[in-house]
Amino acid sequence: MANINSLMSNTSANATNLYGTRNVLSGLASGMDTESMIANSVSGYKAKITQLQQQQTKYEWKQDAYRSITDKLYSLSDKYTSYTSKTNLYSNAFFNNSVATSVVGAPENVGKVSATGKASGDIEILAAQTATAARYSVNASAIYGAAQNTGTAVGNLNAAALNGQELNVTFNGVTKAVKIDASGLAKDANGNVTGESLRDHLQAQINRAFGENRVSVSFADNKLSFSTAESFSTLKVAGASDDVASALGLGGGLTNYLDTSKSIKSLLGDGWTDNFADVRDKADGLTAEKDSEGKVNGYFKDASGNRYKYNSDDQKYYMVDGGGDYMHKLVINGTSINVSENASLSAVMNAVNNSEAGVNIAYSQLTNQFVANAKETGEANGISFDNALAKKLFGVEDPAQRNLKELFRIGDSVTSFTLEINSKVVGPAGTTFNANSTVQDLIDAINDKTGGNRITSSVSYDSATGTFQFPSGWNTRSFTAKDASGNALGTATGAELFRDNLAMADVSRSDGEDATVVANVNGKQITLKRASNTFDMDGLSVCIKDSFGNVSAPDSNDAVSFKTSADADGIMKTIKEFVDDYNAVLKEVHDAYATQPAEKNSSTHAKYEPLTDDDKSSMSESAVKSYEEKAKQGLLFGDSDLSALYGRLVNSVAVGAGAADLKAIGISTTYSGGLTQLKINETELRAALENEPDKVRETFAKSKEGGAPYDGLMTNVKKTLEQYASTSSASPGILVKKAGSTFSSASLLNNAVQKQLENVQAQIERWQTKMSSKIDYYTRQFTALEKLMNTMNSQSSALAGLMGGY
Repeated sequence: MANINSLMSNTSANATNLYGTRNVLSGLASGMDTESMIANSVSGYKAKITQLQQQQTKYEWKQDAYRSITDKLYSLSDKYTSYTSKTNLYSNAFFNNSVATSVVGAPENVGKVSATGKASGDIEILAAQTATAARYSVNASAIYGAAQNTGTAVGNLNAAALNGQELNVTFNGVTKAVKIDASGLAKDANGNVTGESLRDHLQAQINRAFGENRVSVSFADNKLSFSTAESFSTLKVAGASDDVASALGLGGGLTNYLDTSKSIKSLLGDGWTDNFADVRDKADGLTAEKDSEGKVNGYFKDASGNRYKYNSDDQKYYMVDGGGDYMHKLVINGTSINVSENASLSAVMNAVNNSEAGVNIAYSQLTNQFVANAKETGEANGISFDNALAKKLFGVEDPAQRNLKELFRIGDSVTSFTLEINSKVVGPAGTTFNANSTVQDLIDAINDKTGGNRITSSVSYDSATGTFQFPSGWNTRSFTAKDASGNALGTATGAELFRDNLAMADVSRSDGEDATVVANVNGKQITLKRASNTFDMDGLSVCIKDSFGNVSAPDSNDAVSFKTSADADGIMKTIKEFVDDYNAVLKEVHDAYATQPAEKNSSTHAKYEPLTDDDKSSMSESAVKSYEEKAKQGLLFGDSDLSALYGRLVNSVAVGAGAADLKAIGISTTYSGGLTQLKINETELRAALENEPDKVRETFAKSKEGGAPYDGLMTNVKKTLEQYASTSSASPGILVKKAGSTFSSASLLNNAVQKQLENVQAQIERWQTKMSSKIDYYTRQFTALEKLMNTMNSQSSALAGLMGGY
């Protein structure tokens, strides 16, 4: 098809514009103005295209005019009826929040209470007690033993191997390298540095690094230990390399606090963590896991995606993490939390804190304490460690009341068992233990010398301090639990059973308490209890910030009460802005449908049509702007939807009982030139806000759905705005369906005016195709004529030459 770009925008006809990329000999042989002839031949097509393009421009202008109104309606709704807006006149909360509530009464107590809102009656608070959260604290050493500041036995302290090695010493958060110079240290007969000499050398180096009398180094029982002079200083000593750490018995590092970066398996030992694995006896509900090649890999998953591994030894399925490490269950406040055995203690605390247990657990290096706080206040929100692993990690219970089955790690299927120490049965003949037996039961059996008890030693327990007295050497002896057939079920050492230094003073527990308020409400004394410190009292939200008075014996001298007043300036400002915005919308809607199109000539009634590119090329920018303002005038004249919208907006403020309500608070309407507008009597409105704030609120925000006899101003306005400007894709407003809205991207390409635009564009393309075809036709004809005339001219010239010019 021929190139017709040049013919779409103007009516001039020069060779370049007319022919485009066509290869044409334009009148060279025939002497005819073929360009003008072709232009005249297609002028009718060009006129039709220009007419359609002007129609297209009108539709675009109409679309913009509708959208201008729709977008203002949307903005009005968003600003004054949206729940996310701070100026939502449709919400009771806006007016309630704009009420300033002050506390008056006993001077020493007015700062202990705050309130918002407005009470429907008289409220006086005589006494208040704040709510508290449950709290639990325990000394970590009561659970995990003394601070881990003593190492294991040192190895052969080879002087050459030690020389130049370093320790990393962290004291109160500052880390320094302590270098070992073994050249001058005392050595034994084998050439190894003596422990005492190493101790003195390290002490001197640490003194040089941190100052004297701050960190002490000891050597006893072939072990190094480190301590601080000040009780609340923190210390960690670690080898700069694994070799020096191993040689000096430092392991992963020695601390004077509990190192919560260590795994729970390393802290509790294999026996304890194995006892709390999350295990299934059967594969019910499990599906085999497959690797990337589709082969079964030995793992299984349940419906929730939890991973299990089959143990052929006991033919059970154990929950594991992604790396195959066993997962273990701890239960706090009835909430089960699965953690890996290789998870650090700090990671376990984070898991608890992020769970639904409702507890925050933290560890303090300074005080060596675990502190647990309930996340919510009140009596109902407590702290309980509900299974053995949770108790083992964070809890200290009366050591004599610990369960023997848990200590010996005996399965649930065993209902009865006996205990032996050094093959001697504990207790008189026939003594057995069951699922509820405790360490105290074991002590009683040991101390019962009747009936042939073969154990002559005794054990005592002091319940006041939580400490045991038992024979020397028993801490390492092994007790064995056996079933009725004599099969061993589990073992425990005396140290596990009769663990010393578990003084009950290491534990502090306080239960949560509800907040209590004693108040006079409309002259009647009542007592209220709540889990939190906030009380809703007949429209007033009261927050107790600190306790005062005596809730058991309230005294009127301690009382506080409340005084409310409207924030007249804030509400006035918002109402004035609303009136200005509402009037602007009323005017634009009214002018859009009531303004007639401008006429070029009053006698012919010719209208202003959109300018073509040719028209604009001969006009100044200001002239074009002035012309198009006239051409756009009255585009929406007589539009029935806009007329109906204007009527509804006016009726919301000028008709019915709602209009009388508005007038009573200083808001009325004026009428001039066919246009209704709102006006405010600021004196009357301010008086209403100060004296009858509830009346102002109801005038704006009440609704029949809320029990009122008729809708308030904003309820009516909101309904109208939603009907005409809703951007919901499921139920778009009338004007959004007509022309779309910039606040709804889906509507921009799916509206009535857009469909008209697309229809006109399709017509333009059809006429352009027709014109292009016609130009191609005439071009071929004139080109053929030019070629023929050129041939004839050439022949004529040749004949003239043969005749010698005659």
